Amino acid sequence: MNFIKKYRSLNKKLFDNSIAFFSVFFSQVGIQIIFPPLMIAAWGVEYFGVIIYLIAIPAALSFLIMNFQTSSRQEMAKAHLKNNLKKANKIYSNTIVLTFTGYVIFIIGSLIFINISSFDQLSNYQNKESINLILLLIFFSFLLGFFQNILSLKISYMGVYHISKYIDLISDISIKLTMIIAGFFNKSLIELFTIYLILSFFKTFSFYYFNLKIRKISFNIKKIEIYHIKNIFYKSIPYYFVQLEEIFKTSFIIIIIATFFDFKIVAFVTTIRTMFYFFPRKFFELIVEVLQFEYVKLFVQKKYQKLRKFHLISFKY
Repeated sequence: MNFIKKYRSLNKKLFDNSIAFFSVFFSQVGIQIIFPPLMIAAWGVEYFGVIIYLIAIPAALSFLIMNFQTSSRQEMAKAHLKNNLKKANKIYSNTIVLTFTGYVIFIIGSLIFINISSFDQLSNYQNKESINLILLLIFFSFLLGFFQNILSLKISYMGVYHISKYIDLISDISIKLTMIIAGFFNKSLIELFTIYLILSFFKTFSFYYFNLKIRKISFNIKKIEIYHIKNIFYKSIPYYFVQLEEIFKTSFIIIIIATFFDFKIVAFVTTIRTMFYFFPRKFFELIVEVLQFEYVKLFVQKKYQKLRKFHLISFKY
């Protein structure tokens, strides 16, 4: 117990982030274990598959949005550790421009996809007008991710990751509980995704609330520079391919299964893959996520020997 207190006093951010990452992970595992059977009990296996499929559509099309936040967070962390607030603000402003551009491309691509898709596999469950309205609600919820991403970046660039993690966890629990309860009382997909949109607004507001306390970082159009845009874009390419891999393994596979099989198979396959593939893999990626700020800090401080030891210890455990 004394060791934990001493450890926390020496590195409070790392301790808080570790607690947040692992508590969120194990909470999500618990939720995911009870979520599918309760959804099946509330909605039926076919409608459960339909809901998964509908949510997967904008998630699959998110390959049009490049992940700029990860590289920008690291660059802003470097600037913060060097007390270079001016550079941190430049990176933040240019990241917003790049992220906004990505979402504009996403909107255009989504409109094209919706117009050319017939969604015949949904015709037995909803009419065309209802499908369009449901997709509109889901896509609008997804677009709120733009604000959530840039607000989360502002919160976490100093190494404070646990706030975003707890917001994500509370939002995830709220959405899943709402889905289950809605299924028992009223099996209306339109009402379900209306509530889904409202909860997305609450999540965005939560990020905004914590941003109010951070006044040193703000968007300024005068700080937009081609150099920083190119630099952020170049450094984001590796993270984009990691993101692309995840999208193909999750959302695209759902779209493909729904195209050739029924929604019972969609519900079954996604549940099994989540439990026996993604959760075990995510567990081993947590250490890297937790330590990312520590790596940046040691690098900026030029403590290369300590960085090497730190890496070997983290790799070992």
